[in-house]
Amino acid sequence: MSNADAAQKRSTCSGAGQPISRFEKASGVLSPSGRELAEISVHEPFDRSPLRIKNVTDGKEIATIQLPTDHEHWNYSTSLAWSPDGKLILAGAEAGSSTSHFEDYWLLDWAHQKWQYAGGGNGAQWSPDGSQIVWTTARDLAPLGKIHVWVSHLVLLDVASLKQQTLTSGISNESEFFWCSPAR
Repeated sequence: MSNADAAQKRSTCSGAGQPISRFEKASGVLSPSGRELAEISVHEPFDRSPLRIKNVTDGKEIATIQLPTDHEHWNYSTSLAWSPDGKLILAGAEAGSSTSHFEDYWLLDWAHQKWQYAGGGNGAQWSPDGSQIVWTTARDLAPLGKIHVWVSHLVLLDVASLKQQTLTSGISNESEFFWCSPAR
């Protein structure tokens, strides 16, 4: 999709998804209601600093949640995004090699302090209703005749079942995507 096509498509879509917020050393992300703040500090790889949920009004800590212990899918925190209803948090963790960077995504039901691994990719966005998340796969080299080209695909995650559906195939390098509301 050309930049002009992407700009045209973006201008006709009214239901924007919530992009995941990336950060370097520390992050605080407000809930959709604006009443809670999810906060995490990053110091070193395999840092075990917990995720903290605070009340914005008085600054008191509502929850202290230990991070996932699966070192295969959790290195250190790189991003956070609340679901539109504020019940879940999508957390990204550093993953991939220097030539094929991506994030491992985890869903957190913060009221029950339950983590679930969701998959790996880049540029995750919640759907406006919070029922799905879309991201691109980590790039990979694929043959195209006598050469190899970088490819990535769009993946759609159903939040309730954690089932993934790959939306693109073949030689593609998807990086521009956004949610649109159905025509009325």
